[in-house]
Amino acid sequence: MKKNVYLICAAGTLPTNIFELQDEACLQVVQQQCDITMVEILCYLEMNSADFLLGIYTLFAVFRHETPDLLPIKNKVGITLSNGSLIVKESLSFQNNTFIKTL
Repeated sequence: MKKNVYLICAAGTLPTNIFELQDEACLQVVQQQCDITMVEILCYLEMNSADFLLGIYTLFAVFRHETPDLLPIKNKVGITLSNGSLIVKESLSFQNNTFIKTL
């Protein structure tokens, strides 16, 4: 996990055409800057460009909903409490925030 944080901080630069990248090309940059879980989240949400990331207030809001469809990815995103609420893993929250700031 520390390796991913280091990559984000150390890399700090994105392709100059980041806002032109779509689909697989954009997700590849996300994986390089963050990790595969962040890519899975974006794929689940059908977000395939940097513009989508800038346009969303909180990436993890959808995981507050109770539906069986979300269970597999919710387990990767955070910890579900006995009352059903989700606590997002700090590392994912940090990766998301840092990546968006870099954009």
